[in-house]
Amino acid sequence: MCDGWTDGKGRSLTNFLVNSPSGSVFFKSIDNSDVIKNDQKIFELLDNIVEEIGEENVVQVVTNGASNLVAAGRMLMEKRTKLFWSTCAAHCLDLVLEDIGLLESFRYSIIPLPMQRKSLPTYIGIHEQYSKGRELARPDVTRFATSYFINCMQQQKDRAKEQIAEKFQKQESRYHYDKNFNPDSEVLIGLYETLERMVPDRRTRFAMDQQLEKFKGAKGLFGMNMAIDTRDKKQPALWWESYGGEGRVTK
Repeated sequence: MCDGWTDGKGRSLTNFLVNSPSGSVFFKSIDNSDVIKNDQKIFELLDNIVEEIGEENVVQVVTNGASNLVAAGRMLMEKRTKLFWSTCAAHCLDLVLEDIGLLESFRYSIIPLPMQRKSLPTYIGIHEQYSKGRELARPDVTRFATSYFINCMQQQKDRAKEQIAEKFQKQESRYHYDKNFNPDSEVLIGLYETLERMVPDRRTRFAMDQQLEKFKGAKGLFGMNMAIDTRDKKQPALWWESYGGEGRVTK
């Protein structure tokens, strides 16, 4: 992940962080003031970072949605065919909130900074008159509002997963074999596009496709009586652990 900012001297700096299931760690910071608007140079910078970390260790590169970074991200995906690039969700939400602030129904409810400056002396005078000597609330370190929104969205996502699991009674394995089961085309496209990008070897992809056909057709271990009888009695991960022996590559 890369996060750009401007310091007190007007320099454009980019922090690079590495995220994994264990958390996020700082990798390095680079002064890219001379190349910040150059798509090609930004691409080379991202490419060098991936090379330094090791392409085999990188699944996704995340940047903000600035046009130069969008162009650089696309160039990176063209060269590094196994990884994905995407824009930062927090930055996208910031832009959405800015656009909402420009809507007619919100424009006049947000007080512009010059008006705040003009009204501040009046406010202080009123405060001194009625506060009985108590101080104004002191400002403290805050986080982006988007951090709050993303945290809320993650909580909602986790709750949605729990509700889905409860609805299916944690027996998702059997629903694939239901006669009314019809996989969503968007999900299938996403699955195969991901396989083509992350598994470049054609033979491996062919083996995975063959194993998926066995799973869908309930053939081999997937079609044994015990596998059929336990579709609605075991959690999917445990079911695959028991009967997915012929789908090791896919597993």
